[in-house]
Amino acid sequence: MKMTFFLTVSAAWLLATSSQPPVRPGQLYNMSFDHWSKDKKGYDVCYGSDATSEEKKIWGSANGTTAFYGAPTVMPEENFVAVPGPGKKALCLKSQLIKVLFIKKLAAGSIFNGYTGGIDLSRMTAHLFWGVPFTERPTTLKGYACYKPGPIDFADKGHKDLEGKPDTGSLAIVLADWDTPIEVCPPDLALDEENDPGIIGLGKIYFKKKMGAYEPFSIEIKYRNGRTPRYVAIVASSSALGDSFTGSTGSVLYLDELEFTY
Repeated sequence: MKMTFFLTVSAAWLLATSSQPPVRPGQLYNMSFDHWSKDKKGYDVCYGSDATSEEKKIWGSANGTTAFYGAPTVMPEENFVAVPGPGKKALCLKSQLIKVLFIKKLAAGSIFNGYTGGIDLSRMTAHLFWGVPFTERPTTLKGYACYKPGPIDFADKGHKDLEGKPDTGSLAIVLADWDTPIEVCPPDLALDEENDPGIIGLGKIYFKKKMGAYEPFSIEIKYRNGRTPRYVAIVASSSALGDSFTGSTGSVLYLDELEFTY
């Protein structure tokens, strides 16, 4: 009886002193976007200061590339949140212009499940690896979004006809049984959503209108087969064509309180 009491009190003390609640079954760490800290270079990273080594690997972002050029595109938002309360924060994705000597390129604010590999400084891009371990089959991804698009003021050769038109934000979820996280490197190496044999389920939403406040959304995940996933990748961008360096330097996408439903 004494040992049972000691264990109970110890567990309660750990819960009371931890700043981060345990991850609920069937969810990913920090889907609320409440927990943030700075990495060794001073860039914002989407995990708390007391995150475990595994929790630090859940959310990767474009900041490793864009902040290097003085234009951070992923940051926490403390004042404009979907669900108010002590310690509540949201995710802010902001498209920005990057300048290096005589080269200018649009950098979309983007966040994803996975990590950034090598950075190609000459081309101002990076090798990204999408996917973190996950074996569940949720039916939807829901949350809150507020999109404030600007007119497209930068476009590659294939999207010049879009200049001056309103930008579009995006949020996608991919469930797959890849052997390893999949590598993407804009603009040349992209995920083939239609034909990739590893994809089990896919869902996507585009944000096209200007919003004055957070609006709830729900993305249906459409499954292609009955296989069990190995990885999940949630990928969001303040400019949907950011992988083609096309979008608006005035576009901002806020996301908050993501959750899988079953």
